[in-house]
Amino acid sequence: MMTMLRAVVAGMFVVAWTLSVPAQTEKQPEWTAEEKELADKATKLNADSFSLYGMGKTREAAEKVAEALQIRKKLYPPERFKDGHRELAISLNNMGMFLTSLGEPAKALTYSEQALAMNQKLYPPDRFKDGHRELAISLNNMGMFLTSLGEPAKALPYLEQALAMNQKLYLPERFKDGHPQLATSLNNMGGVLKSLGEPAKALPYYEQALAMFQKLYLPERFKDGHPQLATSLNNMGGVLKSLGKPAKALPYYEQALAMNQKLYPPERFKDGHPELARSLNSMGGVLWSLGEPAKALPYLEQALAMNQKLYPPERFKDGHPELAGSLHNMGVILQSLGEPAKALPYYEQARAMYRKFGSREIGKASEAQALAYRRAQPRTRNAYLSVAVNLAPSAAGYAPLWYTRGEMLPLLQARHQGVLAQLAGSAEVRKDYEDLIVVRQQISRLQSELPKDEKALKDRDKQFVDRNEEQDKLERKLAAGLPEFKRLLDMAEKGPADLAKELAKNAAFVDFIRYAHYEKSKFSEWRYVAFVVLPGQEPKLVRLGDAQPIEAAVAAWRGHITQETTSLAPAKLRELVWDKIAKELPAQTKIVYLCPDGDLAWMPFAALPGAKKGTILLEDHALAVVPSGQWLLEQLLYPSKPGDGPERVLAVGDVAYGNLGDKGKTEYKALPGTGRELKRVLEAFGRDSSDGLTGNAASTAAVREQLTNVRYAHFATHGYFDVKSLGDERKRHKDYLEKWTLRDDNQRAGLGGRNPAGYVGLVLAGANDPTKAGPDGGVLTGLSVVDLPLENLRLCVLSACETGLGDLTEGEGVLGLQRAFHAAGCPNVVGSLWKVDDEATAALMAQFYHELRINKRSPLEALREAQLTVYRHPERIPALAGSRGKIDQEDTVKQGSKPPEPKPGETPKTTPVRLWAAFVLSGKG
Repeated sequence: MMTMLRAVVAGMFVVAWTLSVPAQTEKQPEWTAEEKELADKATKLNADSFSLYGMGKTREAAEKVAEALQIRKKLYPPERFKDGHRELAISLNNMGMFLTSLGEPAKALTYSEQALAMNQKLYPPDRFKDGHRELAISLNNMGMFLTSLGEPAKALPYLEQALAMNQKLYLPERFKDGHPQLATSLNNMGGVLKSLGEPAKALPYYEQALAMFQKLYLPERFKDGHPQLATSLNNMGGVLKSLGKPAKALPYYEQALAMNQKLYPPERFKDGHPELARSLNSMGGVLWSLGEPAKALPYLEQALAMNQKLYPPERFKDGHPELAGSLHNMGVILQSLGEPAKALPYYEQARAMYRKFGSREIGKASEAQALAYRRAQPRTRNAYLSVAVNLAPSAAGYAPLWYTRGEMLPLLQARHQGVLAQLAGSAEVRKDYEDLIVVRQQISRLQSELPKDEKALKDRDKQFVDRNEEQDKLERKLAAGLPEFKRLLDMAEKGPADLAKELAKNAAFVDFIRYAHYEKSKFSEWRYVAFVVLPGQEPKLVRLGDAQPIEAAVAAWRGHITQETTSLAPAKLRELVWDKIAKELPAQTKIVYLCPDGDLAWMPFAALPGAKKGTILLEDHALAVVPSGQWLLEQLLYPSKPGDGPERVLAVGDVAYGNLGDKGKTEYKALPGTGRELKRVLEAFGRDSSDGLTGNAASTAAVREQLTNVRYAHFATHGYFDVKSLGDERKRHKDYLEKWTLRDDNQRAGLGGRNPAGYVGLVLAGANDPTKAGPDGGVLTGLSVVDLPLENLRLCVLSACETGLGDLTEGEGVLGLQRAFHAAGCPNVVGSLWKVDDEATAALMAQFYHELRINKRSPLEALREAQLTVYRHPERIPALAGSRGKIDQEDTVKQGSKPPEPKPGETPKTTPVRLWAAFVLSGKG
């Protein structure tokens, strides 16, 4: 478990600037007088920026570098300098460095990529066999920015290459004391390994870096020390602390702080300096680890005061990571000192700040990078909840948490709509969009294959490196070209009180949150809380308590559901979870929107015991799942409008999966019952069975084409969440890191786990022999769905196994097919929580479409009525499924869900949970 105190990541690296001095071997252009004046101005601006940065004035320094960059873009245009120019590459590199210091790594990455691409052309290996210092700096910076974005694994190969290059450039026989560039590389290699959770591997690199800096910056020459030496000392303390040796770390932190106090005295640095603030934070952190929070407090107070001066709101409107880290740390110390009431406002401020600049950063990142960035953020939410559930009124306590739930989905939807809007008017956007579709298809195919042959496995890993790189660049490029979305800006200002205004009088919203609970800043246990939002009322806080018994009961119940055995788990879960929620629900509540977290995402809420003995919860309420309260509010404020034209339906079933052969990975058996199911669906829309996509015609290409032109879609086929392959891929990544040794071949393993949406999918024609099934391999994965323009699609029914499952992530919920369809524009998606029965599903769907089309019910009410019918009337399943013919089925669906009249002394027979409760609707309903 990570420690509660927040270490500021930026201090992990040693900054490596490149001075703009022309290389003697490089031929300079023949300047005109005006060009010479501009070139001199750019050089001076660059030099001034270093001075300003050294004074702690990062914002002003960045403005100077930006001006220098614009001048150099004019001086070195691509039509005259096809490979770019050294000085332009320097400006791009420095722009990236300053943006990272300003807490904007996503923006910095774009500049770093340009600089690296330019330096790779300027210093090719056939001319520079040992590499070049500026190319090494570019590689180093790429690694730094990616680590700041929460992707140290992706950063590792860049830092490997940089270190290998610097070891060749600065050989010990020529540089007996080492070289700052080499020491920086060693330090940064240690930093990325520490970020990867490998402090033992990081230690020797930090030790080598420190020894080299100590030789390079001898006290007789540098009486006040040197910034790079101070950072190196601080980092040595950090790695020893991570290894559980805070007492050994303390003297390094003390030396670093003493050095920084000399380097940045108050008479010269009236607002302090970022490096000094980091040292103060580090001292507070190590004293906290040593069990001395009272001694830690003054250091953290000084760090916070300094960061408040360095990053004032008038210059940093979104805040800054280092200021947020200081606020978080103050909360931790005050909580440790038994003063939770004083800690709470610091946690609130930190959480608000992380949300603001976090939203900015993920808005510019690729989806995988955005997820990684979110995972890398400190667990301020956990710390806040640990205090707030006991102190804050629920209304005030919920507002800061509201924004931590499902933050990325509205952003992805807005991006998707923005790109689609630009397709017709921009050939470049269309090409990038089409290229992205192809890349995602290639990634999905790679994810479906795990070769046993070592050579083939290495080739697959290399392809993953290339494809992930291309996907990230295309996603970021498309996002960068989009304007700010007014709706997103509007929604960012809204909260639970706005949802309370928009909810129907008979509706409620329940937001479950799983969090790590801390007592006096020490981890205690995982817990659940829930917030209940009701029309016109303040949110209600419901403490659900320890997660362990809840999650054990969920696991036990799912096992009993599969085996169709009697279980005490539903009653236990009713007691542990729903009884506490029910106390807050008014009697008139008919619709409950659920946003589950943790293992509650796998629980069939509909099948919980009801308020009366012998009933189920579905008899009390219509239940829908939503990705977040924000998403539900947006759906209520901006309801989706169906497109023009007829109510077309796409119905897919009776799919020809093909023979397994020698090349198949998984055998998908034929589902003959889906043919009958498909026929009934089409009849509900007044269509003939020939209008469905069946057999070999049910290809991924045909589905992709037709989905964009229909209002309803129904898939009666195999679905899956390949949790084993995703787990195997992540294990390969973990093993790769554990066995890691330095190399510069850019070889990585386990990158398939970056895109969990590729491990959920719908199985279509030819999937048993993917080599013959087209670019998608006969499978429509979640990764492929998000590309589709589905704004016209109002309802998608995934009548297949496990289509409601996916990778569970903190804050973002389940990354599965339902979320993929939402991101592509579809507001209502029905999916399943386990492998479903063929005949029972056909029966359920027959009743569902009768309610939807004939009785004109909403999707939510139609699903509830269908599930209650199947639950209360097991004897009707064959007729509803069509096993007894069309006439019998048509008569049966009209009978409705009313329970049978009980016979004296008999308990009415009901259908097992496995056969009806798997399906959940995600959406407004």
